[in-house]
Amino acid sequence: MAAIAWSAVAGATTITEPVASTTEKTLTVASVANLFPDKLTPGIGSIIFIDDEFMKITGIVSATVIQVERGYLGSTAATHSDNAPVHLVSLPELFKALKRATVLATAA
Repeated sequence: MAAIAWSAVAGATTITEPVASTTEKTLTVASVANLFPDKLTPGIGSIIFIDDEFMKITGIVSATVIQVERGYLGSTAATHSDNAPVHLVSLPELFKALKRATVLATAA
């Protein structure tokens, strides 16, 4: 997968417990609220990015626990270390980044 420019993401937090399995669907993060810096209500269906994996939020369990669909947008589910950055993806910026990556790959 092409590297995504960090301008393609909005809020950020970190994982506070390692994700040791590629099938784990519950993540513990430092703060769900930090994913939404403009104080929008965290939304089911929002997309997050950890390392090289996209995930879709399917549930908000608490202020620090979310449920996710793994390997979203064709990415590969992977394990993730404690303190790995978690970013909320801004779809318009993501599409721009992917378009740039496609143009660069085509030109190469």
